Amino acid sequence: MVNIEGEPKPILLTMRPMEHWWARGPLALKGFGVGSYSTSAGHWESQTSTTKHEHTALEASSGTIQQDPTLRQNGQIYTMTTTNHDKYVCAGATTYSGPTVPYLAKTESCSQPVLGCDR
Repeated sequence: MVNIEGEPKPILLTMRPMEHWWARGPLALKGFGVGSYSTSAGHWESQTSTTKHEHTALEASSGTIQQDPTLRQNGQIYTMTTTNHDKYVCAGATTYSGPTVPYLAKTESCSQPVLGCDR
């Protein structure tokens, strides 16, 4: 458990299974937000892909396949191609503008041994 002093009351965090921190909510916090997040606008991108389909003579004689202008005979196999034009949105980049926290390396010695358990 971790107890964080705060206003209007302390926040108690508990480690749950799967290494998730949990706190009973809702939580009310008093203070100032330092820094902000901003997201740039996303943009559209397009991609074209071509797929080749192979059909037997029986399949190629069906009405819908037979009408396809890309249908070609290649010996015993008939081939046709399908071209897809896909558009999708690429999300914008999120940036944080706020203070950086300097971390200092520190070495501590522990006078108490680590306790274990026998199974």
